[in-house]
Amino acid sequence: MTLHGGNGGEPFDDGTGGSVRPRLSAIIVRYGWRLDFIQCQYDDGTFTQGHGGEGGQEQVFQLLPDEHIVSISGRSADEVDGIQFTTNTGRQSPYFGGSGGNAFVDPAPQGMRLYSFRGRSAARVDALAPHWV
Repeated sequence: MTLHGGNGGEPFDDGTGGSVRPRLSAIIVRYGWRLDFIQCQYDDGTFTQGHGGEGGQEQVFQLLPDEHIVSISGRSADEVDGIQFTTNTGRQSPYFGGSGGNAFVDPAPQGMRLYSFRGRSAARVDALAPHWV
């Protein structure tokens, strides 16, 4: 799993949920020129811990009952500049963030889907990688 971004902030790892995994139902982000915050919500009403700070505009990318995320793409350098999600139906989230850094695309391995993230964060999301399950 490639970590996209830099070395700032403190490490975090939301894990892969164990043997019983609720379905990822939404991703909450805050963004401006960078990705300021990210958090996962599941269909059982639980959330991962939020990572990053309180800056930027909040948006929620809500998944439909038959959808799951099969690719993340974005831009990163010393931090995660922006991120976009693609589902198994081909639907894409808006692009959340700015235009700095270098482009990346991180598709799920065949038959897998996004469950959560690991990375580094402080006042912003400094680095991010998907947990595919």
